Amino acid sequence: MANYAPTPAVSLNLLSKPQSEAPKLLTPNDPSLGDQHWDLDAISARLAWQLVKDWQTSSSNTLHTVKIGVIDSGFDGNHPDIRFARLLNPAGEAGLIGALPPVRPSPPVEPIAKDWGIYAQEFGDYHHGMHVAGIIAALGDNNILTTGVAWQAPLLLYGARSSHISANVIAQIARLARSGVRAINISSGMTFPDADRVLAEARVLAPIVENLLKKSDFLLIYAAGNNSMRTELVQPLANLFAGDQFAGARWNVLRDHVLIVGATDISGLAGYSSFGAVSIVAPGGAINCAVRPDKDDPLVYWQNRGTYVDRENKCKPGVVSLGIGVSTPIIESGTSMAAPFVTGAAALMLSINKRFQISPPLYACILATPTFRKPRDVPHSQDPSPH
Repeated sequence: MANYAPTPAVSLNLLSKPQSEAPKLLTPNDPSLGDQHWDLDAISARLAWQLVKDWQTSSSNTLHTVKIGVIDSGFDGNHPDIRFARLLNPAGEAGLIGALPPVRPSPPVEPIAKDWGIYAQEFGDYHHGMHVAGIIAALGDNNILTTGVAWQAPLLLYGARSSHISANVIAQIARLARSGVRAINISSGMTFPDADRVLAEARVLAPIVENLLKKSDFLLIYAAGNNSMRTELVQPLANLFAGDQFAGARWNVLRDHVLIVGATDISGLAGYSSFGAVSIVAPGGAINCAVRPDKDDPLVYWQNRGTYVDRENKCKPGVVSLGIGVSTPIIESGTSMAAPFVTGAAALMLSINKRFQISPPLYACILATPTFRKPRDVPHSQDPSPH
């Protein structure tokens, strides 16, 4: 894994064999799947789903239950298109299914006058955790809303609400690891990057996670950040792959259990995505939009904000997934959306082989599958950075 090098795009096509004819694609009947095609097709999801189905039916193979954790803003346990096995509040107590609010306790109020940008950000923050969880685990082929990457797998999904304060995140990682979770998605970072503070947090977090790995085998999947800067200035554990602070063999085991995920849009590497110590890139969508909010529908502005219209007026889509307490899909964009595509891929692979160790087999599969696009095939997008 080279530091500061362009990174490969994640592909789910891990079971494929040379094809003499066009491969079959499994397309679930979920109504919003058509809006998801650009990102799911970018990771060959429909091909992978077909291969999993063929693998199951040809030899009576069974997908195994796997525990997956999401540390994020909050979750809706009553949503019809996703099932949570357990919800955890920041203090660690179990939340009642359907009663675990996001960090922001209520939906943002529709603004008066010109505060649409603030409203859009608050709207996105409120739905963030559910959006991330839906990319991984939204139920598939149930004719409801969206399709999660790992919809075929019998997942036990753990939603751990976090205020994104480091101590809280560390505590939730420990709780999930002790619960037997095999992959943990963390789509959060420093809002105002401070290199010294991030490095100090890395010095605290790294030995704690290293100690947890002595008793549990799990993969940490981090969003790289949307700051258009080196990710080690945003994500503490990205420092494992950069600089001298974590050099040497002492940290090799921990390095083999951490993935830092950057984002692509429909054109290539997203302009907002942090770079540098990035392990892999996956679909994150486009950010920004010149479309004026539709005051007849307060959700339209956020929906449009997930779409960027380039200089040729070609629409660049965001990522479609679930939200809290809404019966329509939500569009968001960012490396927060890219990370759960990788987590979903890991969940599906772990479900196929319950004996898969994270390092080296699973880690190597995610990073080294021959179906990854090479760095030169992932051009830099010209989209502006997010506001």
